[in-house]
Amino acid sequence: MISRMNTPLASEGFAVRLKLARAHRALTYRALGEGAGISHTAVQHLEAGASSPSLTNCERLAAALGVRASWLAFGEGRAPAWAASG
Repeated sequence: MISRMNTPLASEGFAVRLKLARAHRALTYRALGEGAGISHTAVQHLEAGASSPSLTNCERLAAALGVRASWLAFGEGRAPAWAASG
């Protein structure tokens, strides 16, 4: 079993899932940031893998994107139907 301690949230997987979800919802960085209560520059840095979100911000982003936080953060659990084909 892989420990979550060895899976940083800002890994390439997180950044890819964040970008996919934002694109699917057709949200700008600014719109997603406003929906999640974080700055648009923070969203840009997260998508680029340049920073790691707090657990709270990950949960806020997931809610704003309409996805499960466990999927967004770690790729665990049921992926959205649109992500399964992408």
